[in-house]
Amino acid sequence: MKKPMLVTAGLIVIFSLACSIGTSNDARNDNWSLSAPSYGEALGEFEGVTMYSSNGENVRGKYGLEFQCVEYVNRFYVERLGFPNLTKTGDADSYYWNAEEKGLRAYQNGGETPPEQYDILVFDGSPEDGSPGHIAIVTGVDLETGTVSIVQQNIHARRFYVLHKYVSYDQLDLMERNGTWFVDQEPYNHPVAGWSRPIAPKETQ
Repeated sequence: MKKPMLVTAGLIVIFSLACSIGTSNDARNDNWSLSAPSYGEALGEFEGVTMYSSNGENVRGKYGLEFQCVEYVNRFYVERLGFPNLTKTGDADSYYWNAEEKGLRAYQNGGETPPEQYDILVFDGSPEDGSPGHIAIVTGVDLETGTVSIVQQNIHARRFYVLHKYVSYDQLDLMERNGTWFVDQEPYNHPVAGWSRPIAPKETQ
């Protein structure tokens, strides 16, 4: 007679993410729910700009499709930084590959320039990979401890198919390698292509 197999919570975790890029460190913590937050439910905020649940709707608003990752970045840049609204200028991956068209300067992951607060962190493999990518706002960078903190919208984790959680806050590892800076994608599926920030006025003169 075979002994029953015991599977404990925490050994098997199945994640399904709306942006199809993987899970996150935050998704492994507590605060799981049997139901996903309803559409438009507030999930957190950063410097007064709120992240909302995108569950079950596909409505275009002032800053883009509500409440996708791009919508939050556009809204944050307008409301917090006074940047022009970038709605309808492309998917998440275009914030890196077509950054200059948006008035942004892109910095390659693994380059000499580390990310900074308010940068747009872009997850994507290449402009030809067929994925729309994912973007998040960098809330803080600690070069000494090697961490990059982010906020984001539309990252939905699922555990055992029945437990749900939106991952609004996360933290990634930042490594310095011979004068270059690399943000580790783990545990996201797509790599970090790089980060973008507004072009300084002197650069446009």
